[in-house]
Amino acid sequence: MDEKIADWLSAGVKLLWLVDPRRKSVTVYKLESEPVTLNESGAIAGEDVLPGKSMIVAELLDTD
Repeated sequence: MDEKIADWLSAGVKLLWLVDPRRKSVTVYKLESEPVTLNESGAIAGEDVLPGKSMIVAELLDTD
């Protein structure tokens, strides 16, 4: 997966969210930034890629 992420970022992807339902986390990747892993209480934002889009990680992982 790391290789794919590196490929996507080098191809110009500005923002990538890697969702791990088993660990109940989301890792946020941005070009020229260290990845940040958020737990269920963390919040992700679309930044300039998806302006106005944001949610709590737990909402994204909700499968009910």
